[in-house]
Amino acid sequence: MQKIQKLFSALAVFLVLFAMLGVAVAADPIGGSQGIVRVNSDVNGATVQLIDINGNIAYNGTIQNGTVDILIYLTATPVDKIVVSADGYNPITIPMTTYPTTTEPLVVTANFKTVGGSIGTYIIQCNVEGAAISLIDINGKVAYNGTIKNGEVSFPVYLTGTPIDKVKAEAKGYTTTVVTITENCRPLANQTSTIKIEMGKASFPWIPLILIILIILLVIALAYLYYKDKKEKMNGPN
Repeated sequence: MQKIQKLFSALAVFLVLFAMLGVAVAADPIGGSQGIVRVNSDVNGATVQLIDINGNIAYNGTIQNGTVDILIYLTATPVDKIVVSADGYNPITIPMTTYPTTTEPLVVTANFKTVGGSIGTYIIQCNVEGAAISLIDINGKVAYNGTIKNGEVSFPVYLTGTPIDKVKAEAKGYTTTVVTITENCRPLANQTSTIKIEMGKASFPWIPLILIILIILLVIALAYLYYKDKKEKMNGPN
């Protein structure tokens, strides 16, 4: 009987402790204290993502009436940056150098600029129909490409994007031609800049071919002398 009473007493203590733990959890949600990150933006419908130090999306929201309040846990994995994005605009990344408190929100502003901005046009003229044309930016990446048709090809480009540095023309049977774009060759807003490229016929690689033929003849001659000498040794002196 005493053992049963002790068992019930232990069970009662366990239930009380479990209930107290439940109350504590209800009173203090996962992550502890909370604060507000308020993001203001000039584009309604923009998506706001809070990225933690591990690169994961910890919180997100949508700009409405120019703002969004995002509630975060202050003792959870720290937020590293805020990314605001919207169709037709370059994404904005804001580092999280400060944090809200339980009483004071952190307020940040993300105002967009239209992707690319003003547009100018490169007109590339080439003497080889069907030549492949590539516009290469200052980072060495192909930013635009196209094909010569009726002697030319046009490229509308964003003037506030990464500047174009070179134009490359390629065609079968012709030497690849690269033209450097100087500052005065770049188009202005709503204007065109014409660049002419003259491609020359690719010369046949005679020198490498002659060297290959000479090497083959040399190998044949050495093989002939080797087997001739071997045969003479096998036959012995007459």
